[in-house]
Amino acid sequence: MDENVIDSKVVNAFVEDADVEPSGLDGLVGSSGAADRAEAYRKKHGGLWVGGRATLTPTTLAFVPNGANRAVHRGADDVEVPLSAVTSVEVEGGFGTKVVAVRSPQRTLRLRCWGARSFATEIDDARRAHG
Repeated sequence: MDENVIDSKVVNAFVEDADVEPSGLDGLVGSSGAADRAEAYRKKHGGLWVGGRATLTPTTLAFVPNGANRAVHRGADDVEVPLSAVTSVEVEGGFGTKVVAVRSPQRTLRLRCWGARSFATEIDDARRAHG
């Protein structure tokens, strides 16, 4: 792990701008109807969960979608939140795993992951140390 990395976790990030790229599903096993189901979910919930990796450094929290999710989602871009802009870090309920909600004036970055409580504490500690 890079010496500047505090923690790095496999996560799903809720992305409001994400949309399904039907051509990215071509040939995938079980993809029949997947685009329709994802579109229905996006309309109901206002976005999609996108798999990738969250990386916390002393100054930023970044989310980078994995290759598979880049292939099947439009709008699933890298996100970087400066810790100096973070106003709060909260843990929200979830099904199976909890969600870390990182709020700033520009956005709320929601990350679903195992160990959400400890990851939220690390993010908040880094934010306070940076502030």
